[in-house]
Amino acid sequence: MKAIILKISKYREKDLIYTAICEDRSISFKVKNGQDPKSPYVWMNNILTFADIELIEGKYKYPVLKEAKIISSPLNGNDGFDYLSGIANLADITLNAVEEDERPILFDELESALASLRSVKDKLSCVAVYFARCLKKAGMEFVVDKCVRCGSKKDIVAFDMTEGGFVCRNCLDDTIERDLTPNQLKFVRYIFSVNDYFNEWDDRFTKEDKISVLMKMKRFMLDVNGADLQSFDCLL
Repeated sequence: MKAIILKISKYREKDLIYTAICEDRSISFKVKNGQDPKSPYVWMNNILTFADIELIEGKYKYPVLKEAKIISSPLNGNDGFDYLSGIANLADITLNAVEEDERPILFDELESALASLRSVKDKLSCVAVYFARCLKKAGMEFVVDKCVRCGSKKDIVAFDMTEGGFVCRNCLDDTIERDLTPNQLKFVRYIFSVNDYFNEWDDRFTKEDKISVLMKMKRFMLDVNGADLQSFDCLL
């Protein structure tokens, strides 16, 4: 079965536990002697590796890897910081955006995002669009084309994720935090409404714009389900 590796953890003296998603389930499985540099599966020790795996299931705490073949690796040996950071961000979002048993709903989207991350110049926007789509798949819809309170499309001044979207100046009150600039609000609208990962507006948004929006989404995840996306800290 096809699997995308999301997390690798040491287990006992020599083994490794891999957390992955498949098209129909979320799994954790053991690789015997996985910590050995001479392991035939050492190539799996990179998050977002895409593999075809066969497991032995029985009276074990974790299924045991029987065989694996690489489909694709996220690494090519010549990767920059923005790309490597993007890999960590995509995996972190996937692990935390939905409950474990719901992760398979993100499989196709993660595959598309990873393929796009390899080719697009704007890695931060790719991560932000994936984050927005994961929230949508988790059932969190945000109004980004009008005020969520009154429906006005004029004078939008805030994005409140708890409220459910944009808020206009007339509806603004002390419960709404006004923490994004007008250009950052435009970036919010872009990532929640764009059709694909190939951003043609790269020069309209600064790195600061993108990071400010991503950090707001990170704080929302922490408030909603207690998930701290630690990989995002490297963006600061």
